[in-house]
Amino acid sequence: MEATSVRRVSSPARGAAPRQPTEHPLLTLQRTAGNRAVAQLIQRREKTIFSASVALAPLENIYSGKCDADLTAPAVRKTWSREVLGKETAVVFECGPESFRFSNFRAWFAERGPWRLELADEGSAWVPRAIERALDEISDDDGDAGPAFWTGYHTIKSALKTDLDHFCRG
Repeated sequence: MEATSVRRVSSPARGAAPRQPTEHPLLTLQRTAGNRAVAQLIQRREKTIFSASVALAPLENIYSGKCDADLTAPAVRKTWSREVLGKETAVVFECGPESFRFSNFRAWFAERGPWRLELADEGSAWVPRAIERALDEISDDDGDAGPAFWTGYHTIKSALKTDLDHFCRG
């Protein structure tokens, strides 16, 4: 016959409090930090780095408060004004309730300055070369709306859509 050991569980002494089962560490954290903090910790996703394709600025500075922009068929408006030191040209993409204003300045008898985008915080940011070329095409071909205009239009519309989808729905 084999010998087996039997372990006896002793009952708690009289007057002693009964043992509570150990609690899961998340429950302890939830009690300490609160439901919302623990839910955010558990549901936290790894953040990916995404740089804006329409301007050289953080996404928050460009798209803050503009998540309701409708990019199905943005209207484009070109304006210009003569000033004492030169001429300012602006191309505005009107996307439903929101708009995106790109502008540049050309001093008299000088080359055109870089295109820039007005930011949500009322600052401005330079745009990358691809967007600059698209704005030049729109600006140069505005009266006729030929193939160059539409190429520029779709380049900027696509960049805005990509950025907005990442920032607002991301």
